[in-house]
Amino acid sequence: MKRPVARRDAGVTLVELVVVLTIIGLVVSIGATLVGRVVGGQQDNRGRLVLAMSADGAVSRLTDELQSALPNSLRVIASGSETWIEFVPVLDAGRYRAATDTLGGTPGDPLDLEDASDGSFDVIGTPIASAPAGSQLVLHNLGTPEADAYAGNNRRSGMVLSSGGRSVAFTPAGALPPSTGTQRFFVTGTPVTLACVASGSGFELRRYSGYGWLASQPASAGTLSGATSTLLQGGLVSCSAAYSTALANIGLLNLRLGLADPNSSARMEFLQQIALDNTP
Repeated sequence: MKRPVARRDAGVTLVELVVVLTIIGLVVSIGATLVGRVVGGQQDNRGRLVLAMSADGAVSRLTDELQSALPNSLRVIASGSETWIEFVPVLDAGRYRAATDTLGGTPGDPLDLEDASDGSFDVIGTPIASAPAGSQLVLHNLGTPEADAYAGNNRRSGMVLSSGGRSVAFTPAGALPPSTGTQRFFVTGTPVTLACVASGSGFELRRYSGYGWLASQPASAGTLSGATSTLLQGGLVSCSAAYSTALANIGLLNLRLGLADPNSSARMEFLQQIALDNTP
């Protein structure tokens, strides 16, 4: 007759319990780290997207303005850690009659650049739509001492349109610079400044307008008397610009904006290269 075999009750020892709890803790810790990294990465990506969208809106507006600026009117200056960009906005443009019409029977009204008393001309082609109060007539702007809109030697005021915008009169103020061969003229507003100004520990991109004509480029808000200031982009950690005119009649402005998201660790640098047509 067989004797019954003694059985030991099933159970878990203290050592086994400690080992299991340790393994569970490690798994939870690793999982939490991985989840945290995924969530943090998503927050950074979302932050970069917000930064890119914000900067793109400001830079797109800036690009549109600069690409329609008066040829050779862009000037860039660094003042300490700040960058100042000035340009002259164009409201309309056309071509002036440079000689009398010998075939059509009516000679027309040509512009004599050497006649200091000549104050009118006919528009060739598309008529001018309007010349708002305070607008200026600018011809052959080269950005040189002889033909510089900021200096005023190729800029005239008192514009009056007639014949449906096909005739332009202005206030004579001496002989105008020699022709560049294009016979182009521009109706402009007053200068505008875009500035990367220091703000707290970072920078702001601001637009200044309505301060009038200054022979010397402004490099501080204190020199822009009566200007209207508009914030284009805040929260910048860096801001700089460089301008090159190495290519014939083409200017290249390189604008760099450094941005940081205050709600995450996301940072990015926004680079925009803007080409400007400087054909006078």
